[in-house]
Amino acid sequence: MSLIKKTVIAFVMWLPLSAIVAQEGLAIKELMTTAELEATGVGSLSEAEQKALSAWLIKFQQGETSSPQTNTITAQSNQAAPVAQPLEEDDDWRRRSEKIDFVTRIVGEFSGWEGDTQFNLENGQVWVQRRTSRWKTELQNPEVRVYQTFLGAFEMEVIETGRSVGVRRIR
Repeated sequence: MSLIKKTVIAFVMWLPLSAIVAQEGLAIKELMTTAELEATGVGSLSEAEQKALSAWLIKFQQGETSSPQTNTITAQSNQAAPVAQPLEEDDDWRRRSEKIDFVTRIVGEFSGWEGDTQFNLENGQVWVQRRTSRWKTELQNPEVRVYQTFLGAFEMEVIETGRSVGVRRIR
């Protein structure tokens, strides 16, 4: 099996576990068997590379990664990888045990999304598109549903069309 296939398999296996890692602070080698580490090639990574991979997967799962042109990690880096921080208990819009799922409206004319679209909601929240995709429409104050996926990322669905886009909250 090629290294690329092994890496893709390791990535797919890791996604459901990344939420656990984010909460518990576990390392990849604590979640995989020796055989899995060897089969996927993850075991041959240095400690720094494993930490960087763990941190990136957590950020990816939470929708916080940017495009490859602006977010690069070099293999030569000796710095410790960033670790996801738990939510503060006094966070005013979300509690750790709560899943986000609400319906509101986008304020004003809505023409779809173009890769970096900002969504100003009737409830005062501001969300931004987290993945580069495009969709055109012409709607006025459309009703939307914002919900959290089982992996912890957020999606916004335009209810009358059924179209959805990955988002992250900025305000």
